[in-house]
Amino acid sequence: MGREVLLPSDTSQYRAYLQDSVIELLGTEKSNNVVIEHTKDGSGIGAAVLAASNSMLREYEVDVDRSKRRGPEVERIYSVILEMASVTYIDSSAVQALKDLYQEYKLRDIQIAISNPSPEVLLTLSRSGLVELIGKEWYFVRVHDAVQVSELVGAGKDIESAYWELVVKDIQDTCKLLEPIYNETDGEDGHVSLAVSPKLANDTKGTIEAAKWLHNMVGSPCVYMKIPATDESISSMKEVISLGISVNATLIFCLPKYEVVIDAYLDGLESCGMTDLSKVSSAAAFYISRVDVTLDKKLEQIGTSEALDLKGKGAVAQAVLAYQLYQKKFSGPRWERLENRGAKKQRLMWASTNVKNPSYPDTFYVNSVIGPDTVSYIGFLIFLP
Repeated sequence: MGREVLLPSDTSQYRAYLQDSVIELLGTEKSNNVVIEHTKDGSGIGAAVLAASNSMLREYEVDVDRSKRRGPEVERIYSVILEMASVTYIDSSAVQALKDLYQEYKLRDIQIAISNPSPEVLLTLSRSGLVELIGKEWYFVRVHDAVQVSELVGAGKDIESAYWELVVKDIQDTCKLLEPIYNETDGEDGHVSLAVSPKLANDTKGTIEAAKWLHNMVGSPCVYMKIPATDESISSMKEVISLGISVNATLIFCLPKYEVVIDAYLDGLESCGMTDLSKVSSAAAFYISRVDVTLDKKLEQIGTSEALDLKGKGAVAQAVLAYQLYQKKFSGPRWERLENRGAKKQRLMWASTNVKNPSYPDTFYVNSVIGPDTVSYIGFLIFLP
């Protein structure tokens, strides 16, 4: 198949983008049957812009019957990616134009994808019904991801298969980068988490099968299967760990849930048929700042001076109790028996440590939860000046 990416900004520059400048712009090989529409810096997007874009595409469009061609000889177009990184707003005329564009392309069997919209633009698209119309699965953070998925779908894969193919490859590449750290620390560090499908959050058996499949596909000891701490998935964690597969238990917000996650890990280790348990490990992601988001609102509703003095303190107080629970569970005769088989403690990982309240210092939670044998997730915004 021919390899062509069309990147129109305006009609006069359209054909120039079909040359090597495309490779320089994307930093990748020219892509199959995909059109990428780039917007000008700091612009809004109106109906006139989309109409002109549609007109340009028609010049290169291949009819639905895939036999007639107009204009230069090109491969059939399967996808149009609207790259919105520089779009600051979308007006009502553009919303309608996008809906019309979607319907017209749908008749031609051409899929629209949206890349890198700002939160404000995405909110407008969502409120207008465009997110549901186009499909949530066709919204991407990076144009590179949109191109890759569009190519695979154009080659005949369904979008979910395309997604997993790309994700598995990314995780494999990351595991290779972190493997030296994993080996140097005897498996204490150097892990990569790969989440099972969120559609399986309430499906115990489905989560187990997905974790087994993904673990086998990645084929690296560095990988953690990321499983949410729903009631149904707790049983999945135990089973997956008993099979010798490491797990990142995520979305833990309270102490009772954390305790059952620990128990699932211990139960799984005890059920594991491996003589040496040192290659099986786990992390438990305990969320911090989001707890205060909920508690602070309730304290503000109470409104007394005593209540207001407690703002910003609930999440850390619960984290302290969580750490005490960690120390209790990973000591004593039960744990010592597992430790004698080479078992590692489940790492307590502080997640959501970025502040949600702008009046708190950026490192408010990070500084408060530092402790031995714990892991802290630190958002990149903390490092910005």
